[in-house]
Amino acid sequence: MKTMNAFLVLAFLLTTNFANAEVIQQETVVSARTVTLPINIAPGSLKLSEADYTMPTVKVLVPELAEVTVMNHRNTREGAPCLATLTTNNPMDVIQNNPAIEHLPVRIVLKKIASLDTVANECSLRLSEIVTVTIRGHEFSHERGTSLPARHPDDCR
Repeated sequence: MKTMNAFLVLAFLLTTNFANAEVIQQETVVSARTVTLPINIAPGSLKLSEADYTMPTVKVLVPELAEVTVMNHRNTREGAPCLATLTTNNPMDVIQNNPAIEHLPVRIVLKKIASLDTVANECSLRLSEIVTVTIRGHEFSHERGTSLPARHPDDCR
């Protein structure tokens, strides 16, 4: 019975702490730019792959992304950084029997996400980089993020 009472008291305290917890989040764009990159729209560079995804996804490999991004946009077992689309599950829908290298505008947005836990009085930061491009009517994107060391709570206000 004492164990059950202790468990109930602990459960109440945990529930109370979570119920009173408030996290205030602020997102700031650190940089946003558009660069033109050569994209090889052909079999081999554009493929259906499950690497780092829960299901097979159409991806395009863009080696030049490594030079213009902060984060690592390379998926496991892929030969270069890549972008993915959910608009089709067939690479030929993008290739359209017309393989070519096209110079396309690629949008790169780097964001800082500050989260202040007002109960614990803790500030955490995260960087997130989102890369997007439209290839023959299909939206391709890739996002990577990383957590930064904790900061003083005042840095999140």
